[in-house]
Amino acid sequence: MIIWDAQNSQKEKILTGHTNRVTAATFSPDGKLLASCDMDSNIVLWDVSDWKPRWTNRYLDDGDWRATYCLAFSPDARYLACTHGVYDLRDHRQLVDFYKLVAAYRIPWGACYGVGFSPDGKLLACVTDQGYLLLWDVARLELIEAVHRGNTPLISLSFSPDGSRVITGDDDGVVRLWELSPLRESGIVGRHDARIKSVTFSPDGRQAASAGDDQTIALWDVEARRLVAHVGTHTSPVLSIAFSPDGNRLVSGGYDRSVLLHTRHRQIWGYRID
Repeated sequence: MIIWDAQNSQKEKILTGHTNRVTAATFSPDGKLLASCDMDSNIVLWDVSDWKPRWTNRYLDDGDWRATYCLAFSPDARYLACTHGVYDLRDHRQLVDFYKLVAAYRIPWGACYGVGFSPDGKLLACVTDQGYLLLWDVARLELIEAVHRGNTPLISLSFSPDGSRVITGDDDGVVRLWELSPLRESGIVGRHDARIKSVTFSPDGRQAASAGDDQTIALWDVEARRLVAHVGTHTSPVLSIAFSPDGNRLVSGGYDRSVLLHTRHRQIWGYRID
């Protein structure tokens, strides 16, 4: 796993410790920790001050490992959610085991492909390969709402900055918008020609970006439900995208191991016009 300096596009550090393909990585909100996971179900928590592992964990279910596909810190960095459940980072206990909990609700469950906390930290959302969008109460660590929109896997999700909405990307290439009170689908934001691997709201909440197996990165006007621009392309499926805090840069990672930085100047992406 490589840490990059975004200002000069130089490698800052190479982290070793995973035993298989790294599937996700995310910084804590305060920037002090980095969490990463892999196909062998390992999670590693890195200390940014010295880039050494602070905690490692491997989830086993009846002796078998299950791949870990996603990670998310809570806003206060107290919790780490992943494909398998929720961990308390103060003592590294697993507070929620998704596989066991959903069995009690009789919800079909293969894997959680995407997970995220609301900006206020009160809600946790996850999407599954069985087509479910699930909403959890973080304080009670209980499932409060579940919506099933068919057997099409939901792959990724993102909360809006104000916490009132969620967007999802699915296996059919559709970006969907959801309202949270109550949890319901409110419209289709846009479409790709193949599976969507990653979606994210812009920091101002007015736009959303999506990317996936069609190798393109699209920017959408959320309210108008229309395409704003194609931000960029890769030569292979795009696995992940993320905005900079000011919304003027977007980084993307591809299956071909490329990492691209896309910049915006006067609303034009990819190149400057002066």
